[in-house]
Amino acid sequence: MEIELLRLILSVLLGGYVFVFGFLRRFNEWYYVRRLGKTQYPLPPGDMGWPYLGGLPTFLKAFKSDDPDSYIYNLVSKYGRTGVYKTYMFGKPSVIVCTPETCRKVLTNDDQFKLGYPKATTILTDLNAGIKSQAINLPGFVFHRALKARKKLVKIFQSVLDKKRATMKDNTNQTDAKKDMMDLLMGVKDEDGRQLEDLDIIDLLIVFMLAGHESSAHGALWSVIYLSENPEVFKKAKEEQEEIMKGRPSTQKGLNLKEIRQMEYLSKVIDEMLRRTSISFSVFREAKEDVNINGYLVPKGWKVLVWNRGVHMDPETYANPKEFDPSRWDNHKPRAGSFLPFGAGSRICPGSDLAKLEIAIFLHHYILNYNVERLNPGCPVKYLPVARPTDMCLAKIIKVT
Repeated sequence: MEIELLRLILSVLLGGYVFVFGFLRRFNEWYYVRRLGKTQYPLPPGDMGWPYLGGLPTFLKAFKSDDPDSYIYNLVSKYGRTGVYKTYMFGKPSVIVCTPETCRKVLTNDDQFKLGYPKATTILTDLNAGIKSQAINLPGFVFHRALKARKKLVKIFQSVLDKKRATMKDNTNQTDAKKDMMDLLMGVKDEDGRQLEDLDIIDLLIVFMLAGHESSAHGALWSVIYLSENPEVFKKAKEEQEEIMKGRPSTQKGLNLKEIRQMEYLSKVIDEMLRRTSISFSVFREAKEDVNINGYLVPKGWKVLVWNRGVHMDPETYANPKEFDPSRWDNHKPRAGSFLPFGAGSRICPGSDLAKLEIAIFLHHYILNYNVERLNPGCPVKYLPVARPTDMCLAKIIKVT
């Protein structure tokens, strides 16, 4: 009797195992791939993973380790260097592209691809913003201070607008004068000939000013970390800044654009930081129609993950990609699509130059006047949602005398 019961239990367990790994494991493959029927091109190689979860467990395992790039390396090792892989991510059938050519093709092709961030990420973004913003307009609350700060900014920008408008009236005949962003915003018209109101222009300028705040701070943080970990790089960057200071006239106060343009080595440091620490591991698109990429089909409606981190950490694109080496940018001739810290195509980040400028100004003053001693050097790094040390780079700041 006991033997029969044991056999029954083993049979149930074996049947459950076959069901789980034989059917459920292939459910996504059957549901999303087989129902496409006969297609002109084959689907990319890859694994659709478990129902609902897809490839998320593998992704999280890699990004919670000290080697997030193992996720893409494993795809390349398992399926070959196709640059295109199918999967199921963030609740949607998806295709990952991770070579310069495939990333560029997706990012610059607005006819066949559109923005396609998963609903889950947009909901979480809205929720996060709602949690941070407590709309209590009373003295002492953050929201009240924010409104006061906005009023001050509006007043400042309005005075600049008024001066601009007066200058434009005085120079009506000088049509060849260079125009800045404010000039363009003041002159833009819609199809009915209507111009932007002053408050509309001011709101846009405030957005431009604040949009890159977090990414610039993130870039400045990692620049300091890499400089502290690479004393030879720090030394070379400091020598360049000291040379710039030697050539500064005694009457000049602060940095000017000419000096910033002389910061050739510091510019390479910033580019290497952006390559080494991608602010976002991927950007999302959605196929508007069936698309052929490298001979593989991206079905209409599928998400496309442009894995820019995979491009930046590809040893075939950048030798020894895990090393922080600004000299790799000496006489560097990048392939199209091989450097994507701010995206590409019509949706490239409009504040990319401003972000790099802000980081350069910060580093100029930091390198000349300060040093840091990290309290937890080599502490672990969290890679989601963005790469950051677990101690947020806790350090002792030392003023250089």
